[in-house]
Amino acid sequence: MSKKTQQSPQYIVGIDLGTTNSGAAYAEVRPDADPFAPANVELLPIPQLTNPGEVRDEDLLPSFLYLPGATDFPAGSLALPWDESRDFVVGRLAQKRGVENAGRLVSSAKYELIPLGSILAKAEALPEGAAVTVTASPSHGIEATFELAEKLAARGHDVTPHLSAHMIRDRAHLHPRVRALP
Repeated sequence: MSKKTQQSPQYIVGIDLGTTNSGAAYAEVRPDADPFAPANVELLPIPQLTNPGEVRDEDLLPSFLYLPGATDFPAGSLALPWDESRDFVVGRLAQKRGVENAGRLVSSAKYELIPLGSILAKAEALPEGAAVTVTASPSHGIEATFELAEKLAARGHDVTPHLSAHMIRDRAHLHPRVRALP
């Protein structure tokens, strides 16, 4: 029986899928680093269309989807290096075109709930299978966030608990609750 060797991580990666912008950042794990020194965090460039036919790296990806009509863009101008037949636009160009034609723009497509008061009853109005973010409330704690997330997931919603790192004691506190989510 072979023994697996566990490697230490080389990088820590953070991803924020926001309703306005999305982004990713990383920092190299350095065992010899001063634990009190600020980490050398770098933003991960996100390639995206900024104009028809123009792909550029940007620090943030605006969280917008534009569904163009047949004459909105010249043929082939939405092609990306990884998808030449793209027929929709996300990011900076979607945001720009959405200002011109809001009827073709999808933005803020998530529902964000905070575990306060009668929120579960109000969540009855959500469309079936809605994408829902449950944001931690400092006054109600992380347990209320997980409880609401579990109840919404049981109703068939696509739930993401949005946790505040300072509310998590350690891995033992976090792992059982995350594993309980479908």
